[in-house]
Amino acid sequence: MRVLCVTNALPTSGRDSAGIFIQRQIDSLRREGVHVDVRVVSGVGPAWVAGVRELRQLLARDTYDVVHAQYGGRTALAAVAASRRPVVVSFCGSDLNGLRAGPRFDRAYATAGVLCSQLAAPLASALVAKSPALVGKLWRQRDRQRCRVIPNGVDLELFHEMERREARRKLGWPEDEPVVIVSGQSRSAVKRLDLARQVVERARTELPTIRMEPLKGVPPGEVPTYLNAADLMLLTSQHEGSPNIVKEALACNVSVVSVDVGDVRRWLEGTDGCWIVPREPKALAEAVVSAVRSGGRSAGRRVVQQISMEQVARQVVRVYEEALRTGS
Repeated sequence: MRVLCVTNALPTSGRDSAGIFIQRQIDSLRREGVHVDVRVVSGVGPAWVAGVRELRQLLARDTYDVVHAQYGGRTALAAVAASRRPVVVSFCGSDLNGLRAGPRFDRAYATAGVLCSQLAAPLASALVAKSPALVGKLWRQRDRQRCRVIPNGVDLELFHEMERREARRKLGWPEDEPVVIVSGQSRSAVKRLDLARQVVERARTELPTIRMEPLKGVPPGEVPTYLNAADLMLLTSQHEGSPNIVKEALACNVSVVSVDVGDVRRWLEGTDGCWIVPREPKALAEAVVSAVRSGGRSAGRRVVQQISMEQVARQVVRVYEEALRTGS
């Protein structure tokens, strides 16, 4: 099977984590025997129109069985506009959620992306969303009914439990200093690192030396070391699709404290060493202190065994096969 992946986010260097989950899925599909080529389409206005034109020319020259748009928004609209072959669209988060906070321009840009997603959905042969909550964001009942829920897979070979002392030695961290890992950049209103800072500050009344360590500029291959070196992973996002960092922390058997966002309840509820907490600094700080005092380990790996890269790749291949049957 020949697949063209159309995306607007792929890692551009060894230190770039943008779109790393897309690259990992492409790699896992190739291991399953799928021929995958990649085309990046980005920009707005004339740049987007030019990208659609070039994509159409590529598809006219080369025969692909399926076109897979990895992200909704303008990427999905470009794929359905350019292709006469079956198109699969994967919705990942902000492409259906939009932005509920941040600068006005960013929110307007995201809202336009949501509109593009809703326009592209009925034109696609098959739809995938990373969580049930994202499925519910689709406007049309028919699109909701045919949308498959397939979370991003976890690389269980890369993300595994390590001895905390050894991980800290590699990073040069003190052994006796509690560390809370958070994901996202401080300028991102969605990730709510302002709330995370409030939580850690409150936790200092019980744990004076606790500190927050943002995963900023960390090469993707080193993320497991940071997770294993930490006492817990804290998620305070305003909204999410299916946050990969939560599943990766679980694969390392690291404790997770999270607000009820995206599909985290699916992974954390009933999992020893994990907490789902209201979005309130005091409650979150109490959970953080409990996680540190209980040793910072979870029984998470058994929970994410079902979404290994290989298993998820096979599910995606089945979606391709369905798209070929219904969209040819």
